[in-house]
Amino acid sequence: MSIKDLLSKTQISERDYRFANYRDAIRTRLGDMLSHKVKTEAGATITEDDINWLIGEMIANCSERNDKLVLFIDQKRAMQLENKLLERATKYSEEFNESIGNKRQINLAMDKSLHEILELYPEYTREFEQLALIVRQQFNNFIDAGGTVLQLISRLYEWREESIIFHTKMHQSKREESMYTLTTILLLLTIINEEVNLSLKHQDILAKEIINFLDEYYLTLLKIDDNYYYDDVVKKLDEIITRLHVSSHADLLLMTANASNKLLIAGMNNRFDPVNFTNSKMEIISLEKPDIPNITVNAESMSKVNYKFLLIPWYVLQLKYPEVNSKDDFNVFKNNLIELWNELSKVGE
Repeated sequence: MSIKDLLSKTQISERDYRFANYRDAIRTRLGDMLSHKVKTEAGATITEDDINWLIGEMIANCSERNDKLVLFIDQKRAMQLENKLLERATKYSEEFNESIGNKRQINLAMDKSLHEILELYPEYTREFEQLALIVRQQFNNFIDAGGTVLQLISRLYEWREESIIFHTKMHQSKREESMYTLTTILLLLTIINEEVNLSLKHQDILAKEIINFLDEYYLTLLKIDDNYYYDDVVKKLDEIITRLHVSSHADLLLMTANASNKLLIAGMNNRFDPVNFTNSKMEIISLEKPDIPNITVNAESMSKVNYKFLLIPWYVLQLKYPEVNSKDDFNVFKNNLIELWNELSKVGE
């Protein structure tokens, strides 16, 4: 009997065709159901091991009446299974959601980033360890202010503070990889700029407050799954801005409608993409004006708002920075990295 046939004997059969993978759909459905019981920000995380455990329990119940094709579970037994599944599902989320658990995940991500960077540049151990202390403190400030690692990941991927469906689908390794990516970006940006802070002003968008000499600006981050096409970035950005635009979200009020907003795209571009996304590109998301008082609009049209984004491909710097000629001098390494970043931040042809 297939997994789909077995699970279809219950009332949790999934008919949502948005999910290509049936097991992911079941994980999402169960996680959503259990999250209402947990009542925590992180919700209940259903893993592959949880699904395998549940299938094993159901198979055992198929022999209850000496008929392996009949699944019989009474209400008492069903409640027992639900409670055990809830216990399994909340254990990981609670670790992630507690302050200690959040800081532990940050430390793990920081250790991984440092290990990989120092394998390339062992002569800069002292400098990178000092940078790590600065970046770690930025993360801890966010957590101490009431934020969570899951909020950071949600903002990075979806520009929303919390999404139960998003987190119940996300595997543990993907969460950890997301924090590693964010940590590495912060480490290198801190070398390039005088000061980089996680912005507490935005409610959903993951933004950095950048101070570089006399220039102060926001740099927003958006994570795209690896092997993406440029059109995927534009489509996702359009969907997010439309959602925030329609809901008259406060985050959009912090974006200047006329000036370009720098947006760092984290992820690996598909090498077969017809768009050569090796330089930043300007994109304009044009939407009907929402009913928001005092919003700045283009003088050309009072009925539309044009959100202008300078899309910066992070993977280009990620691929090139190991090649930066250091000559055992950290200042040379820093200057070369700044030059590479400045070049990348220009509008491509």
